Amino acid sequence: MARLTKRRQADTKAIQHLWAAIEIIRNQKQIANIDRITKYMSRVHGMHPKETTRQLSLAVKDGLIVETLTVGCKGSKAGIEQEGYWLPGDEIAYSVQPFFRTAAPNKDWETENHDWYCFECHLPGEVLICDLCFRVYHSKCLSDEFRLRDSSSHWQCPVCRSIKKKNTNKQEMGTYLRFIVSRMKERAIDLNKKGKDSKHPMYRRLVHSAVDVPTIQEKVNEGKYRSYEEFKADAQLLLHNTVIFYGADSEQADIARMLYKDTCHELDELQLCKNCFYLSNARPDN
Repeated sequence: MARLTKRRQADTKAIQHLWAAIEIIRNQKQIANIDRITKYMSRVHGMHPKETTRQLSLAVKDGLIVETLTVGCKGSKAGIEQEGYWLPGDEIAYSVQPFFRTAAPNKDWETENHDWYCFECHLPGEVLICDLCFRVYHSKCLSDEFRLRDSSSHWQCPVCRSIKKKNTNKQEMGTYLRFIVSRMKERAIDLNKKGKDSKHPMYRRLVHSAVDVPTIQEKVNEGKYRSYEEFKADAQLLLHNTVIFYGADSEQADIARMLYKDTCHELDELQLCKNCFYLSNARPDN
């Protein structure tokens, strides 16, 4: 049965800024309390204290930040109970014994079946969950033909509807996709060079279904794609994950958008004339 649900609420960019703030404060052997966090966010990111407090509260509800009540051990706060914030898992690693925790981190995030962010706009909020895959969408991000008509019925996302049709000649499809993925590798070099990557300890707490160009290439080589639409969906997933992890306005997101746009263009060219596509890509000795 199709249903709307709030998977997460906090902004992913704000979450990562908050993680950095908490980590820096903790590395200075201080309690990461609301006062220190708001000052850091205001100084480094220009975020208003009220917005910092709001995003921090949402992140705690999402299980992406842990709130504890601990006792200060030095300075003017010695012996005084304070709210402290931790990255998930750190409160255990540092053997914190909180007197009270407002929200426990979600321990089941690794086994959840669905993404936390809309596959179209990559933002949190109330989303519609696909019955066939991990993807979720805001109702407002869907065109009329894909919107839920009856809450008692099953709902399939736009991607699942598009990949229903299988391509009959997998060998031929594999040849064409190898041409496309080889250019994807060239264009993805800058994407892999810049900033954080999938080895970041918090990556999987934001990115539900990880994918990269080498994984896509491996699937092409092993003949795992059943249709061009399925291949395109993985290219879109790469864009989705990049925007979530690096931010919509990041250089990495711009690279991923161009990569996805170029991939879609090549698939369109392929559908127009397969023979033309092959001749323009194959080497003379092939």
